[in-house]
Amino acid sequence: MELTETANLIERLGLPVVGFLLIGFCFWKVIGWLKDSLIGKLNVQMDILVQLIDRIRVLQTDILKLDTMVRTRYGLEADEERISRADEPARKTRSKK
Repeated sequence: MELTETANLIERLGLPVVGFLLIGFCFWKVIGWLKDSLIGKLNVQMDILVQLIDRIRVLQTDILKLDTMVRTRYGLEADEERISRADEPARKTRSKK
């Protein structure tokens, strides 16, 4: 925008209106920058969370294998309920108010 166009806009709309439009535009840009920044950080956090969940599942499987080996070694019965619970996906329970 050239200087004459800016002057004409201020003359037609008035200085307060042009000022508010400029402030609104700056506010819009800042909000967009914050949104993009937060989305990037949230994606990184989501990736970390997925990796941690995968590690927990691997550890749970290893613990079950170790438990089964120890129970077999000492002649104890395998804990069927624990093994079957490990195969089921976790369910969220909601408390009723």
